[in-house]
Amino acid sequence: MPEIHRETISIQDQNFHFTRTGAGPVVLFLHGAGAAGPNRFDPMLERLNVDFDVIVPAHPGYGYSDRPDWIKSISDVAYFYMDFPEILDLTEIHLMGNSMGGWIASEMAVRTTQRLQSLTLVGSVGINVEGAPPPVYLFDKTPEETMRLALTDEKIIEELLSRTLSQEQIKINERNLATAEQYVSTPYRADLHNWLHRIDVPTLILGGDGDGLISPAYLREFEKRIPNSRMQMLENCGHIPSLERPDLLNRVFREFVAEI
Repeated sequence: MPEIHRETISIQDQNFHFTRTGAGPVVLFLHGAGAAGPNRFDPMLERLNVDFDVIVPAHPGYGYSDRPDWIKSISDVAYFYMDFPEILDLTEIHLMGNSMGGWIASEMAVRTTQRLQSLTLVGSVGINVEGAPPPVYLFDKTPEETMRLALTDEKIIEELLSRTLSQEQIKINERNLATAEQYVSTPYRADLHNWLHRIDVPTLILGGDGDGLISPAYLREFEKRIPNSRMQMLENCGHIPSLERPDLLNRVFREFVAEI
């Protein structure tokens, strides 16, 4: 099996951490707002790294990544990640984002798709959908409340809740959530849906049929607005398919990429 490397990149004298493993076409995965950050993609690493060069950054302010004062919003994070491929000399990227990570990925793609081969949005937020309830606000929820909204597999929920975290990890998780709250608490960029037509790479829009955080209306709106896109619901999973149904997500993603 390919080794998993923990690496650091410096941008404007700030250090940012990422995981990298495998070889082949590049998959750049952007994680969601949860306290665990990029760790929720770990089950996918060994499923993809046989055939792909998988890169999973910790967002600015997450984990051990620095949080510069010039990154204050989702828009800022998107611009930050537009520098990322240039510094690492990445091209023909399969960009995948989950939840808040899908919002960031969308913000990137409406600006430019020059280095992208495809876009995959998993339970993505970041747009306003008339008549649909807003995504659940996580930052006033307990960890158990969040997990029961986000996940459907009781065994996984109980296993996560039973873990004993070190004081260091507790502090990291608190920092992660504080970072995410600032990013997403800036007003929704309500005009993002007006620019989704600019995305000109094949796009896959996925959601779990048991997702308690966002309405399927958001997925349908992304599909409606993005040319050359298609939507698919994943059975028996919630908001984080990479954690609950990694084999299914792996298969669906590979089938999508094979069609490009």
